[in-house]
Order: sequence, then C-alpha cells, then structure tokens
Amino acid sequence: MPLQSPLGDVDWWLKGELTRLFVNQKFNADEAETLFFTTSRYCKNKNFLLFGTGSVVEFSSVKGEHLLEILKNQLSSLNVRNFLLVPSNKIFPNIPSIKKHLASFSIDLCV
Repeated sequence: MPLQSPLGDVDWWLKGELTRLFVNQKFNADEAETLFFTTSRYCKNKNFLLFGTGSVVEFSSVKGEHLLEILKNQLSSLNVRNFLLVPSNKIFPNIPSIKKHLASFSIDLCV
C-alpha cells in the first residue's frame, strides 16, 4: 500500500525508498523511533531522518509536546541546524507549536 499525504510525496520523490524501509521493517514509526539514512537518489540533500510518532489513535497534545522535545534533542545531538520537516496534519496540526519548540533551528515546513 503506498504511503499517504506529504510522506507519500516524499516517498514518490525518493522512488519508493521510504516504502522499502517500512516493508523491510527497518523503520516502524514507533513512538520516538529514529532512523537516520542516506539516499543514493539524485537530490540536493542525501541525508534523511525519520522520526516515529506512534499511533495516531493514542495521540494527544501532551504527547505531541513530548515528542517535539525528543526530536529537538535528537537534532541537537546530530548537530543539525536546518532541515525540512514534513509533519502529518493528523499528528501535528498546530504549526505554531512546532515552530515554538524547534525555534533554535532553521526549519522549512512542508504541509
């Protein structure tokens, strides 16, 4: 089954590379699960970080705040300063909250 929403667009752009990560169970999108990978595809940035948010059914604003803090810490530990974030509107509907939590980074949001 193809990936949906903005993540599906990124997967299409990467010619199914994200789908293969899910199918091969290298990434399950479990809560706070992180996978840093490089792609051989022709694109300006070959480095990608997938960050799992867990079940949408169990999602709450408190959980979202907690996950944003974890993401912030992981990005800092990788010395990331700028990045493109492709959030799911079901998971992170409040864009100002994302920008507030990740204010120390230069972020482009793809929604």
